[in-house]
Amino acid sequence: MARQYKRARRVGELIHQEICRILLRQIGDPRLKQLTITRIKLSDDLRCAKVYVSLLGDEDQISQAMQGLDKAKRFIRGELGRNLKLRYIPELTFENDESIAYGFHINEVLCELKGKGEL
Repeated sequence: MARQYKRARRVGELIHQEICRILLRQIGDPRLKQLTITRIKLSDDLRCAKVYVSLLGDEDQISQAMQGLDKAKRFIRGELGRNLKLRYIPELTFENDESIAYGFHINEVLCELKGKGEL
């Protein structure tokens, strides 16, 4: 039996690819160079998109990058409208995804435990 995918998931993947392309080729903000888009959560009605981004750095660098994203949000949404053939272009909300940083932290803890012979 074939898997059924929700339209929101497929459109979310398209938006993910397009935002990555826009950030890579069209936005020259140096605050956004160390940015990785980890996932996009799109509402079922395709009107709202939460874009989860991963940033490695200190709190100040993360804050600066999030400000850069907020400043570029309108431009990114406009480019999505020009490049994707959708009836509605979703409102974008950028969220800091701390899962990668948390994974690095867990790895460090496990390495420490292994070094002490506790693991």
